[in-house]
Amino acid sequence: MKSDDRLSQIVQGMAIPAFVINKDHVITHWNRACETLMGISAKTMLGTQATWKAYYSKERPVLADLIVDGASERTVAAYYPGLYAKSHLVDGAYEAQDFFPHMGERGKWLFFTATPLRDRSGTLTGAVEFFQDITHQKEAEEELRQSEAFLNTLIDAIPIPVFYKDKAGRLLGVNQAFETFFSEARERLKGKTVFDIMPPESARILDAKDRVLMEHGGIQQYETQVTNQRGELRHIIINKSVFTDDQGGVNGLIGAILDITERKRAEEQRAQLETQLRQSQKMEAIGTLAGGIAHDFNNILMPLLLNAEMALEDLPEASPLKTNLQEVLKAGNRARDLVKQILAFSRQNQEQRSPLHVGPIVKEALKLLRSTLPSTIEIRQEMDITPGRDTIRADPTQIHQVLMNLCTNAFHAMQDQGGTLTVGLTHVPIGDDADPALRGLNPGTYVKLTVGDTGGGMSPDIRDRIFEPYYTTKGKGEGTGLGLSVVHGIVKSHKGAVRVESEPGKGTTFQVFFPLFHSEVTVKEDLTSKIPGGNERVLFVDDEAVSVGVVETLLERLGYAVDTQTSSVEALKMFQNDPQRFDLIITDQTMPGMTGADLAKEIMRIRPRVPIILCTGFSEQINEEQAKEMGIRAFIMKPFVSRQLAKTVRGVLDESG
Repeated sequence: MKSDDRLSQIVQGMAIPAFVINKDHVITHWNRACETLMGISAKTMLGTQATWKAYYSKERPVLADLIVDGASERTVAAYYPGLYAKSHLVDGAYEAQDFFPHMGERGKWLFFTATPLRDRSGTLTGAVEFFQDITHQKEAEEELRQSEAFLNTLIDAIPIPVFYKDKAGRLLGVNQAFETFFSEARERLKGKTVFDIMPPESARILDAKDRVLMEHGGIQQYETQVTNQRGELRHIIINKSVFTDDQGGVNGLIGAILDITERKRAEEQRAQLETQLRQSQKMEAIGTLAGGIAHDFNNILMPLLLNAEMALEDLPEASPLKTNLQEVLKAGNRARDLVKQILAFSRQNQEQRSPLHVGPIVKEALKLLRSTLPSTIEIRQEMDITPGRDTIRADPTQIHQVLMNLCTNAFHAMQDQGGTLTVGLTHVPIGDDADPALRGLNPGTYVKLTVGDTGGGMSPDIRDRIFEPYYTTKGKGEGTGLGLSVVHGIVKSHKGAVRVESEPGKGTTFQVFFPLFHSEVTVKEDLTSKIPGGNERVLFVDDEAVSVGVVETLLERLGYAVDTQTSSVEALKMFQNDPQRFDLIITDQTMPGMTGADLAKEIMRIRPRVPIILCTGFSEQINEEQAKEMGIRAFIMKPFVSRQLAKTVRGVLDESG
């Protein structure tokens, strides 16, 4: 049998469409499958050149022509642009595909393969070309493409990050929100694993959870933290589930990320506000308790101080009891000052800034500390400052608070091993070239308060956060984390700065800078001058019988005629009976039945210009400003001393006369 006959039998026997051309591009074979597919008979095509003119607007070569011509892909691209879709050489054969709109009702996609034919000597004799109807495949691909496009559009519309991975953990796709969250385009993310886009520790945790899900299936939901490409730590909730093939085998997983960072921050802020509220309520309760204690304590202190003063006056200069009574007075005055400090802290008064010397505040605070610190902690003072050069304009209560907070912080650093607490005071010049910690301070001379400890010190990451509210390294119940933030706020409000020096194992030193105030502090009055007296008639009202007795004695020693009452109601009756009898009314504020302020109102309703002095150990109902607005001439805090009461009485009477 001739080779041409054998080729003809082979081509005709094929179930797929095929035709053969010789080296002159003439069709020599056109099988029945080709007739069926193309709708053109073999009789029409044999002996002609296939140009597909019936399906295109112009003649064009077939793939077999390119084989016969030995055309390269470059030649085809240059001379036949747009010839078929995706045409390329594969092992010497040309492959291509194209759409024929006029075939059938909706057109057909055909896949072409053309391969060379050679004789026994290897000489090219022609080419054979095969067709394959791939319309269904193309339609399936288009449906898949549209489905993927729809899926991409759908997940892009989801406002939270969505992703899907293969079984190896590689990203197959992500949505727009995922791109934004990780600040990277989806083209760059595709194919990456969790180890490529997250820190190693977070990646290991997430990858382990993925493996569990792939193995056991189901749904996962958990909360974790991740760092995005911008270095931002984000709190997230991840929801994941697997997707499977037709047989139920796991192909990968799909997941969504819910960023709850802002919610977490809001929760933290709410917790902080609740803590602040509890702290405020606690301080309010402490203030109420302190007020009650102060009232009772001051009523005890006042007769003690006044009796001690009067006893001192009565004793001869050579009496050995004078020294003892002076110590009683000194202790009583310290107790009075201590009550004032307790009230100042608990009531959180509005700051009252005035020129003051820092040195005495430091010394007084250290005296108070010494009685509270264990003996394992040594207190060392380094007051290296010129007298008169420690003046700042400040609220003394707040400066005391700064010092106490810093010293308490130092104590906590040394409470286990003991050590040395060093408190120093000096003045330093600061210029424009100040170090970063002092940047922003106006050039000039500053008073520097130093508080140092020999404790364990701090690492740089802790040192950088110590002034943050509620940040603390102490155990539960050992601190609120507010102390140093309060210090920082007070110092800044006084136009100062705080510098911290600390290293692990080398202790910590806080340096606080306050602007030096170039003015003299008001000089205290001369305590050796004579106490003023008079001969007017005074009504003194107080529900404490001991206080009534000692004040009555004091005023009578000063020359005044004194009537007393331990009941404000009875005092009002006494005044009503003879309104012109008294030149001055002195009344306590806190009394049963009627307060001192109410008594004053009733008295002034009867006699508007009568001079009244209001006394109190503590009151939240009235202060000096409110008292004066009512018409009360003077407001005096208990426990007062002889000179203070005498000067106030004399001043009010002289002003009224």
